[in-house]
This record gives sequence, C-alpha cells and structure tokens, in this order.
Amino acid sequence: MWYVAGSNYENYLVHGYSESEDGRTNWSRHDVFAPDEMKVFDFCVRSRGETFDAVFARVWMGTEAPPPETGLWGCSATAPSGKFSDWGKPLQIMTAEDHGWHSGPWKASLEFDE
Repeated sequence: MWYVAGSNYENYLVHGYSESEDGRTNWSRHDVFAPDEMKVFDFCVRSRGETFDAVFARVWMGTEAPPPETGLWGCSATAPSGKFSDWGKPLQIMTAEDHGWHSGPWKASLEFDE
C-alpha cells in the first residue's frame, strides 16, 4: 500500500509504503517511499502486461508560484516496489501551469483499455 501522511496545513506530505498478505493484518514496517520535499500526493499503480505503470501528483501548497516539478508524473517498474528508485526515471506528463480550469493535479489515477 502506498499512502500519504502529513498535513496540508503544515505544508508537510510524506509518502509511505507498507505490505500485508491480506490487506488487513500483519502490515510490514511502514517505510518512507517519497520524502516530504517531493510533495507526492497519491501513487496509483496498475499492471500492464509484464510491467507495472504508476502515475502520481507532485503538489504545491505554498502561496507563491509552484516550482516546475509540480504536476502529474508517470513511471514504470518490472514489479511493484516500496522503493521509489525501483520505478525508473519519472516522466512529467503535466505541469501546474494555470489553464483556467486547473492549475495542477491532486488525485492521480489511471486505467488501461484491454
């Protein structure tokens, strides 16, 4: 499970990772997946063929203009992993540029056609 912990109010978001055989009990140690300075909000993973693809948002909660790394990102791995470095080099899909109806992603998700 990839999860966000922290507080928008305090401008602190850290992304964690933990595993469980049944998804309810006996969770592994909760490790940091993405540190606070990355501002990762959500890490959505889907299998596709023999690989796993993920999308995630890097958010900005400051009052000044968002940094260039704010936006929607994608990456891939050969197996789900609790180590961010195992997901290869992420590719920025969308920036936080203000388009009138949005100025940055928050809740990333993806789905593949059969």
